[in-house]
Amino acid sequence: MEPTGLIASLDAENLLTNVPVDETIDLHYQYLEIPENLLRLLLEACGKESPFRGPYGKMYRQMDGVALGSPLGVLFTNFYSGLVERGVLSVPHLRPLTYGRYMDDIFVEVRDRKHLQDLREAFISNFCLDFTLELHDDGSLPFLDVFVNLVESKFVTSVNVKEKK
Repeated sequence: MEPTGLIASLDAENLLTNVPVDETIDLHYQYLEIPENLLRLLLEACGKESPFRGPYGKMYRQMDGVALGSPLGVLFTNFYSGLVERGVLSVPHLRPLTYGRYMDDIFVEVRDRKHLQDLREAFISNFCLDFTLELHDDGSLPFLDVFVNLVESKFVTSVNVKEKK
């Protein structure tokens, strides 16, 4: 693969706690072959009604978003993100040259700054979340624990070690 554009990262802010649980449960029916009434009961019980104990011992019930630490958190987040991606990335002028996502962190190669901004705005309007943006004009980018460098028309990666403060 020969990179030709700008590399950047987008990060969905607070994705896990902002996943629309009811909408995501509804989307599961289209792809899973489990009776709807049973699937709804199971997903609501595990995804919406997760009890947890507060710092002073009082019990609470998760009301919005996916409960942090819930095993369904990754499933709901990936399912919801995948559906939004399918919509946004199916628009030809928005489709990046390179695209990769790990949970709420997205690596993209885009044609130019306008392409990046249009892509970010499409994600914001479809996810109903804000996305931070990181762009390096020098062809290098720290992404998660990887440092991506554009060298002689190819991506070269190395371990990214963050500086201690």
